[in-house]
This record gives sequence, C-alpha cells and structure tokens, in this order.
Amino acid sequence: MRQTTILREHTKPDSWTEAQQKKYRNSTFYGMEHVNAVKRVTDIMSEISPASNQQSQSVEQINQAITQMDEVTRQNAALVEEAAAEPLEEEAHRLTRSVGV
Repeated sequence: MRQTTILREHTKPDSWTEAQQKKYRNSTFYGMEHVNAVKRVTDIMSEISPASNQQSQSVEQINQAITQMDEVTRQNAALVEEAAAEPLEEEAHRLTRSVGV
C-alpha cells in the first residue's frame, strides 16, 4: 500500500521537485520537437512524391521526343542518300553511253 501511495505521489507533476518538473518540461519540449521534425519530414516527402512522378513523366516525354527525332533523322539521311545516288546513276549511264560500252 505504501508503495502505491509513493508511486501515485511521484506521478503527479505538482508533487515533483523543481528539477523533476524541469526535466519533464524539457523532455516534453524535445519530444514535441521530435514530433514536429517528423511531421516536417513527412510533409516534405509528400511533396517530393508527386514531383518525382512528374519528373518521371517528363523524362518519358523527352525520351519519346528523342526517339521521334532519331527516326526523322534516319529518314532524312536515307532521302539524302537516294537524292545523291540518282545523279550519280544518271552520270554513270551517260558516261557508259558516251564510251559505248
């Protein structure tokens, strides 16, 4: 019974010594600081997630644009090659006719 009374008395902040009360206030303050820090980190992470998704979508769009540019570049190169080959073929036919082969 005595032990329960002592425990009950020591759990009441008004019966604590000044040092105990200060320790309790400090621990509560720092505990709340930790809670607030965790909340700030959680808020920042919740902002990062959508930004990361948006960045991923943007990178995919850039990738698609580069793929399309590559395809057009290849098509242009093929057209240039064909355009350059036509006059050479005509020149070869002309020379063949003029030599009489």
